[in-house]
Amino acid sequence: MANLNYHYQKALNYCKKQVNENPYVAKAILIHVGIIAFLYALSIISTLRFDSNVTLEAQINKNKKMQVIQATSISSQDLNKQITAYEHNREEKRQAREEVKQAREDLKKARAKAVQRAKEREIAKAKEKAEDDRKAKLEEQKKAQEEAKRKEQEKLEKQKKIKLDAEKKIKEKKKLEEEQKRKAQEDAENKARDERIAKAKAEAQEAARKQVEQTQAQSAISNYISHYQERVGSNWIKDSCRGIYKFPRAITKNGKFIKLTGTSGNYRCDQSLIDAVKNTQPPVISNSIARQTVQNENLSFKFNQN
Repeated sequence: MANLNYHYQKALNYCKKQVNENPYVAKAILIHVGIIAFLYALSIISTLRFDSNVTLEAQINKNKKMQVIQATSISSQDLNKQITAYEHNREEKRQAREEVKQAREDLKKARAKAVQRAKEREIAKAKEKAEDDRKAKLEEQKKAQEEAKRKEQEKLEKQKKIKLDAEKKIKEKKKLEEEQKRKAQEDAENKARDERIAKAKAEAQEAARKQVEQTQAQSAISNYISHYQERVGSNWIKDSCRGIYKFPRAITKNGKFIKLTGTSGNYRCDQSLIDAVKNTQPPVISNSIARQTVQNENLSFKFNQN
């Protein structure tokens, strides 16, 4: 008996678990079982021989009244209607689920379209901005060209005026020379001598000035190289150059690394020197001639192990 109760309780728990996990399936099974039981009852009733409305009488006992029970039969047509209604209800639910699913798909597509339209609007705005920037740039270029043309015209007019003034002076000078032609030859020789002396003096002054400028430029370049070497040496991490005392020269142009003239024999050491040159800010050079030399010519730097 205890074993029977155990199996009954286990079956009952299994049914409860299935109902909780799959309520719709359980309901559908119960409905079908109910329909089958109902049809089975109708089949039994149909074997009895009585009309659609019939009374069943049963004698309880002699001292009590007769108890009347009235049963009404159900036709197969009504049963079909109920089954059809049930199927129709189930179809409506299925269609409702399909409509919800379709609505979700439509919402997803609508969101995707909205995102796409937003992207298209962003692209259109970007194109419009690019077009506006292009037009603004063209307008600036046009204004710059017009300004350059105006300055060039002013320059030509100024040169023309200078030329006319020079021609006027030449004519006046020529006229004066013709008037003074009768002066003595000595005055002409003295004047020529004074002019030669002045020219020679001017040439000597110009040569001296150029020599001074060249000397100053060489000094500025030497200071530039010295300071540049000090800065590179401060930034140079020589951990990979231990035991190396001979290094290649570094070639730079306009403050930028060009190449090494050779190798120290250690790739990492060479690379550390290259990185130090590249990562070093070159000194500022104020001398114009020296600055042109630094910008246009290669400079060689020599480094030693300190």
